[in-house]
Amino acid sequence: SGNLSGTGRSAASAVKVVVRVRPLSENELRRGEEEMVSVSRDQRSLRVGNRTFDFNACLSPDTTQPDVMIKCGVQRLLDSALHGYAASIFAYGQTGSGKTFSMSGREEMIHREDWMGGTGEDGIMTRSLAHIFAKTQNAPPGAEYAVRCSYLEIYNEQVRDLLVPAPVQTDPDRPPPQPKALNLQNRLQGGVTVVGLSERKPRNALEAKRV
Repeated sequence: SGNLSGTGRSAASAVKVVVRVRPLSENELRRGEEEMVSVSRDQRSLRVGNRTFDFNACLSPDTTQPDVMIKCGVQRLLDSALHGYAASIFAYGQTGSGKTFSMSGREEMIHREDWMGGTGEDGIMTRSLAHIFAKTQNAPPGAEYAVRCSYLEIYNEQVRDLLVPAPVQTDPDRPPPQPKALNLQNRLQGGVTVVGLSERKPRNALEAKRV
């Protein structure tokens, strides 16, 4: 038995680790491959061969997108952020493990020009935006919120602003121009900021999805 969550089940931690097991793909099924990972009944551990690993939660292949929000505690985390606490959600895994589906939804759908979400397969990002704006637009008297969106990529140890249009290729004989790399800076009040990262200020969930 191994514990990869960094804490025992009963220990409190600011970091929660959730493992989601994706179903076999059509190609894997055609090749006759079998599932080698099983999730426990209490959804707190998974078994790989003869080894068991404990996490804060383990999601089986039949877990739905709405269930992911609940079992990962995303709504509770968003509510904490609205009360002034720093919060972060990210997906980690190898290519093809299902990160994009969990965070955004089906890749063939989100790449469409007219995609605005609103389907049962929406991922954490779309559902989080809906939750945040539902809360802020029904805020109690005296409470004010400002929602800002940024979109960056870290690739080959360089940070790039994805809201800035890519440079136009003007000389076909030269390599395509690369977007400007941004620098990181430690803030006096703590934390790290990306210098020059652009922001958008959406007024509702629809505008945020357009970003």
